[in-house]
Amino acid sequence: MPAGEAVCGMTEPEVLLPVRCPICMRESLAGFRNSVVADAFESGEIRLYVDCHVVSWDADRRELQRIREYLDAMLTANPQEVRREMCDHDSGSDDADCEIILGGDLEIPEVDFAH
Repeated sequence: MPAGEAVCGMTEPEVLLPVRCPICMRESLAGFRNSVVADAFESGEIRLYVDCHVVSWDADRRELQRIREYLDAMLTANPQEVRREMCDHDSGSDDADCEIILGGDLEIPEVDFAH
């Protein structure tokens, strides 16, 4: 099954995250499934990749912190639009889930990346 594809051809929503190629230092945005990003905040680990070179690596603390800051800024800059997109892209959400999302009762958990 292709990456990001679920049963019945439905795909899990993705979020674009900032990455910097360790070879050419080019900055770009790479798409990651929401569940991968959530797991990264819980575990403090995520495997990053870039398209300019065939390379992937484990994010260090600095990169994880940069991702957190990027997502915090994205959510702060336009929270209603982000929440509406979350509802629209999550086919598993029912009306009650969407009310919670649109109500803004979501927080990115604080994680100590110093381990």
